[in-house]
Amino acid sequence: MLRNQRHMKFAGAVVGIVLLVSTVGCGYGEVSSETYDYAMALYSVCNSRDAQRLETFNEQFANAKAEGLVSANESQVLTAIIEEAQAGEWESATAEVRELLEAQVDR
Repeated sequence: MLRNQRHMKFAGAVVGIVLLVSTVGCGYGEVSSETYDYAMALYSVCNSRDAQRLETFNEQFANAKAEGLVSANESQVLTAIIEEAQAGEWESATAEVRELLEAQVDR
């Protein structure tokens, strides 16, 4: 059962990434300054591979989502990265968030 839930979450995250990417053709689209700040923090957490900091970050990010500070599409993208890190895929999570941040600089 837990495995199916993981697959469903992953599928939902992939859909969110596809939606965000499709809005600009390729790569990540432009994100809000709030989301950029969260992405920077997430990069630091993933780069340090600190599970405790990840959980703290996830709680803070959940609050930001609940308050509407992050758009639904941007939330799905960061949530997918968070889930990668939670699964122990630190290297790929770090690479994903770095790609998102680099896309913002190229604008």
